[in-house]
Amino acid sequence: EIQTYVERNVDSYSQIYRIVTRGGTVRWIEDRTSVVTDPETGTRYHQGIVIDIHRRKVAEDLLRKSEEKYRRIVETAGEGFLLMDEAWKIADVNAALRHMLELPHGDILGRSLYDLLPDDERPVVARQIEGRPTTSTYQELETTLMASGGRPVAVLIHASTLRDDTGAAIGNMAFITDMTESKKALSLAGEVQRSLLPQETPRISGLDIAGRNVPCDEVGGDYFDFLGYGDQTEDPF
Repeated sequence: EIQTYVERNVDSYSQIYRIVTRGGTVRWIEDRTSVVTDPETGTRYHQGIVIDIHRRKVAEDLLRKSEEKYRRIVETAGEGFLLMDEAWKIADVNAALRHMLELPHGDILGRSLYDLLPDDERPVVARQIEGRPTTSTYQELETTLMASGGRPVAVLIHASTLRDDTGAAIGNMAFITDMTESKKALSLAGEVQRSLLPQETPRISGLDIAGRNVPCDEVGGDYFDFLGYGDQTEDPF
């Protein structure tokens, strides 16, 4: 490297490398060199200072390994993952979410979370997100994301606020679960439940009888039936 700098007539340069101390330990250093020309002889001298940066390099190495570990965890996770800034603009996305939405990496990065929602869901989700307490760090919401070709995907979003050491918000992250199959199973369960309810109301002279079951979700645990007694030949049900 030094020879290359000499051939290029570089006046100053910096190098980072390791040295071995008298005790045999290896330490990282930064060598900042300046080239000085002797005015009488024209000889060029390389002089510089050596800075011990071992602790910094060790910390950077640990951080790099931590980031690599985070990357492996996120990329191999079965759930979709989004890393977003404070305005919910997407900064990173994992393979599971790209597969879920059938969208390439570049079609997701830089967009807002709201851009992935259908038009009618955006104000609903916005009210949920913006209406939460400022001290809240976690939120769970059920919504729909739009996949490639306009295909809707029912999802459950677990969102958390990212904060720095002082507690200030610096961004948001979210794990996203595809609820499509669960929704299909619940819908089927709802159909089964409805089939167990009376299909007709009793016909009894002088009485108006009605019943209705409206579950809170796709399916509930409540049922009703009409039970008769005595001679029912006149008004069977």
